[in-house]
Amino acid sequence: MKKSTLVALSLLMIPTAIACNIPWQKCWHGQTLQGQQCTGEVVLLSAFDAKQMLQDDPNLRLPTRVELEMFFMGSHVAPLREHAHRIQKFQVLTSDFMQHGNEFLATTVDIRNGRVELIPWREPTLVILRKTNTSP
Repeated sequence: MKKSTLVALSLLMIPTAIACNIPWQKCWHGQTLQGQQCTGEVVLLSAFDAKQMLQDDPNLRLPTRVELEMFFMGSHVAPLREHAHRIQKFQVLTSDFMQHGNEFLATTVDIRNGRVELIPWREPTLVILRKTNTSP
């Protein structure tokens, strides 16, 4: 195999390895895991509110767009999809933001199809968090 092909394959696999190694919360923000099921009400947060909340807990963070896209490819997210369908909210907040003119926009990933969308900074949406590192 050519050296350039090996390098390209390695670069493609790194995000997958990173996405698998760092723990995800099992439920949407606001819910708790009881046995094998998520219980409680899903709490929607805007990007602004999520950033404020995360200032108080340096052990958690929002996932990147790439991490969410990889995460949603697995069959293990079926319960999360079911909860999203019940509340009819499908955009999941990422850590990616941008400014467009005078407006801040948050990047989301649609849990149904993986499509990336921009939403207003203050629009509430689904949130799932990750630990900041793999240490206990």
